[in-house]
Amino acid sequence: MKRMSELSTLCGINACAIMYSPYESQLEVWPSPIGGQQVLSKFKMILEMEQRKNMVNQERVIHGFNFKDINDLN
Repeated sequence: MKRMSELSTLCGINACAIMYSPYESQLEVWPSPIGGQQVLSKFKMILEMEQRKNMVNQERVIHGFNFKDINDLN
């Protein structure tokens, strides 16, 4: 969750993360369930084409990162 907070701050964006673990009974939502709902509500109001432009999956994130910069964060 710390990385999500850093990403949101560094990029100046509203973001949320929803994580599910087969070992936990509840979802973990960052920054909070209400904060996640607010981000998702705003996202749903955007046209579908704009949504796709802003969506990322794990593969796109990994390919988009400059690993040298990530190592500098540690």
